[in-house]
Amino acid sequence: MADSNKTRWEKAQKCELDWWKSHKGNADWYRSCAELVEAEVNPYLKIDKDTKILEIGSGPVGPITFLNSKNKYAIDPLEYYFSSIKSYTDIRDPSVKYTTGKGEELPYESNFFDLIVIDNVLEHCENSEKVLNEIERAIKLGSVIFIRQHTYQWWGKQIHSLMESLQMDKTHPFTFTEKQMEDEFKNRGWIIRKKISYSYFKIWLNDLKNMMVKGLIKSCLFMPQSPVIYILQNKACL
Repeated sequence: MADSNKTRWEKAQKCELDWWKSHKGNADWYRSCAELVEAEVNPYLKIDKDTKILEIGSGPVGPITFLNSKNKYAIDPLEYYFSSIKSYTDIRDPSVKYTTGKGEELPYESNFFDLIVIDNVLEHCENSEKVLNEIERAIKLGSVIFIRQHTYQWWGKQIHSLMESLQMDKTHPFTFTEKQMEDEFKNRGWIIRKKISYSYFKIWLNDLKNMMVKGLIKSCLFMPQSPVIYILQNKACL
């Protein structure tokens, strides 16, 4: 899916840290993300105080802090920085166990979690396939995975991959198509319970109308970036 490139990942993480030093996390945004997770997961898993939940790539706060459970875990490579910022720690649910670390090396026992949330993270990773392998190891049989990921169509992926090789998009080392994502799920026996995708054409048109430099470049190169949400079940009993 995406080969390991430690040097490239370390550069991306430095850019990511620099970005966060000049931006602030928005509690309302994370709360709305948590509401989305709960609404979409609810038909397949009722989240309660005993639900064991992990968020990979939680950022400064993460929707994890607003999910209704007392068994919550979060991991992020920049947690050492986020935990030093009072404006973030003041927002966080103190019951969440935040850890500095990578999705490729989850420090949790196997078959432990009922729900894993990974929200626009895979494009930031050193090796996305290892992250998915770790999710498969750490989640219980029949449990649920919430993945939201920005994807490109075939042409957009070719252009963005070239930009990546030239390090023109420093914080996003990798690019994915929906087919790539779904092939990975199929290989692991994960069942797609629900898929929410958005029109590439509408996003392309919106980028064009926005008149922002980045959006105009994407439009002119015909490489709209579309989010897709997957609600997956790990080898569920049918």
